[in-house]
Amino acid sequence: MEKLAGIVTEAARVLKERGARYGEDVLERTAALASLKLGREISAYECAIVLESLKDVRRSIEPTDPEHHIDGLNYRVLAASLKPEPPRAARTGNGSTALSEDISRRLAADLEKDMQQP
Repeated sequence: MEKLAGIVTEAARVLKERGARYGEDVLERTAALASLKLGREISAYECAIVLESLKDVRRSIEPTDPEHHIDGLNYRVLAASLKPEPPRAARTGNGSTALSEDISRRLAADLEKDMQQP
């Protein structure tokens, strides 16, 4: 039981560290960008499931690498924390949707921040 508690503690540490490093909304931002690329809206929950699946594949290739186990666990926890939403159809219109405007603002802000750093 001590080994199990150590694994869960390490997973929580990694989740907290990455949240601080990349932001608490990283899955939402990933979903927004992926939605633009795929031409249909996908949810943060769906992103977590895809990333968990990626870690499952990596774990099957390198079963002794603890990172794959920890990251897979964390993606499963993240997915569990997100309310599953049914997929929605892509938004259409005059080419300027709320989704594309939102991601454009976020990406522009990120680029501006990066350019200001030495």
